[in-house]
Amino acid sequence: AALTLHVKDCLGTGQPEFEPSAVRIYPNPATDILRLEATGAGDDWHVGIFDLHGKELIRKTVREEILVKDLGQGVYFLRLSTNKGGMVHQQKLIKQ
Repeated sequence: AALTLHVKDCLGTGQPEFEPSAVRIYPNPATDILRLEATGAGDDWHVGIFDLHGKELIRKTVREEILVKDLGQGVYFLRLSTNKGGMVHQQKLIKQ
């Protein structure tokens, strides 16, 4: 059985988002370390990694990388914001 979900309208968070080209999160898929690069984000980023049910598994303030080696293999969602609480970026993360 397949599930198809159609999203017509989405409510935003009211926070400006990073331009996709301004954020680089690699490697993805990741094994041990995830590296973060973002133009104009300042020195530190607030990172949240969530499972498919929306449960926050990791919450850290980092500069360039975050350890993901303790996560099990699977698909997660990563949320990145500046140290001032603005400029949100979200993307899918695959952990090998």
